[in-house]
Amino acid sequence: MNRIILVGNGFDLAHGLKSSYKDFVLDLILQKIKIAVREGVKNNFKTKSTGYFYDDILLSIFIQNFSNIDEYLSSILKIKDLEKLIQASEKGSFEITIKSEILRNYFENWADFEKTFFDCLIQTYEKKGDIQKLNKEFSLIRKCLKDYILKIQINIEEAGIEAKRIEKLIEIFSHGQINQLLFLSFNYTRTLGYYFNKIQHEINSRILYLHGNVNDIKQDDELIFGFDNDLDENFNKIISDSKIEYVDFFKSILYSNTSSKGELIDFLNLDSFEVYSFGHSFEVSDFTILREIFSHNKCNRIKVFYHPELDTVDYNNKRKLLRLMLRDSKNGFDKLVVRDQSEPMPILISKFKAIN
Repeated sequence: MNRIILVGNGFDLAHGLKSSYKDFVLDLILQKIKIAVREGVKNNFKTKSTGYFYDDILLSIFIQNFSNIDEYLSSILKIKDLEKLIQASEKGSFEITIKSEILRNYFENWADFEKTFFDCLIQTYEKKGDIQKLNKEFSLIRKCLKDYILKIQINIEEAGIEAKRIEKLIEIFSHGQINQLLFLSFNYTRTLGYYFNKIQHEINSRILYLHGNVNDIKQDDELIFGFDNDLDENFNKIISDSKIEYVDFFKSILYSNTSSKGELIDFLNLDSFEVYSFGHSFEVSDFTILREIFSHNKCNRIKVFYHPELDTVDYNNKRKLLRLMLRDSKNGFDKLVVRDQSEPMPILISKFKAIN
């Protein structure tokens, strides 16, 4: 039997990466604040005010003209929480104006960007809004995300993770009789590549960065960032309506920009396989490709390695999403390993828990 090691953002978070969308948006705003200060004091003739300004299609920044601006900037850059940054802006010393519909929707719902984008896309479609503007916003967010991921990546060997914790994970990946092992990353980082390099000499292995690896992509559209759920009524309405300007960020379209999707399908067709899932949320933005994997006639088993500190809650959430995802797949849901036979993902960074 073959095995797929499927990882999502929870896998990167477990290694200490600041890869959540909240961390990304926090850094996005802080970088714009730094640019505003670096460019110096300006006069805003519209507001008849003098201070530090930044403006693009996503947001604008205004900071009052402080005499000790460097000290003030230093205090702002020390903020490590997005909500606290927003609270600081509400005190009046600087202003953040969210111009992007996608960002506004994100702040209102705190959903992931891909789902947020699709919600905005549907609103634009139904109201016959400005789809070009929405696509430009999302394209800029994708570029900013790529730059951010490049900045936060880590070298696992220098990350301060105990060797026995890494060895435990390698043991899980490689145990049992495996013909071929596929490392399948839905992340944009190279984190999973560390484990592939450790195991490939012992087991016939390959690695696919399904959504692109920021270290290797040559064009922005090779970063697969968008939405795909062919079970969604609105998604299918756009497809059937032949509104091509609305499908720029449908993942099923973007997959044709690289060979990764085709290589994945080739692997699925080779032999029977099982899936070990680490840190993937099973959220709707990836439903189409996940269904293709999980409902494949050669997929025998799906084992979820759940969040070690959320155990029952995390497993149950993923079980329900998997049920929704496979609702039209005969016996597909039966492939899920039951909770008492599943395992927690090994804790890689924790000051409070030891590893067994």
